Amino acid sequence: MAFVLLFCLLAIRGSEAQGTYELQYSINPKEWTYPGGTFTATNTFHNKGTVPLRIISVEWATDFGTFMATTGIPLTLVAGEKKELVMDIKVPSTASVGNHPLSASTTFQYQDPGTFQWADPQGGPLEFEWEIAVLETPPPQWLGLLPLVGGIAAVVLIVALLLGRRWFAGPIVTFP
Repeated sequence: MAFVLLFCLLAIRGSEAQGTYELQYSINPKEWTYPGGTFTATNTFHNKGTVPLRIISVEWATDFGTFMATTGIPLTLVAGEKKELVMDIKVPSTASVGNHPLSASTTFQYQDPGTFQWADPQGGPLEFEWEIAVLETPPPQWLGLLPLVGGIAAVVLIVALLLGRRWFAGPIVTFP
């Protein structure tokens, strides 16, 4: 099992006199992780409201450290826009194998349509808890080569079949 939770989704809504804000936030892990490896996941932000939103911070806290997004922040989203932010966690080589708690926290603001100033939403940042699994060993490096090897084998097979047909059956196309 690579991850305990493969997808996490959270949303927050609110309204002002002249508009609404709604941020939908999800995390999608991309890779396996192991002691000494890197846990990579995509944070997806979707502005489902009618006013612009600004993501101010994204923070993940685990039992082996706290990690913050350092590039791509602040991230501004107009109404209806969806953007992604990839984050990496370097897992220490001393991390134990098994499940590790992860707390995710995202702070954002909405643009008040009356004053055009950025304002904090009621309820504070989006926060949730989940787990990542640290595997015993890294995945074999050759797994990444399977598509390449399969493609080469397919080309060799097709060429061999075409040459074999021509060698034993004569030309594929005859001319008058």
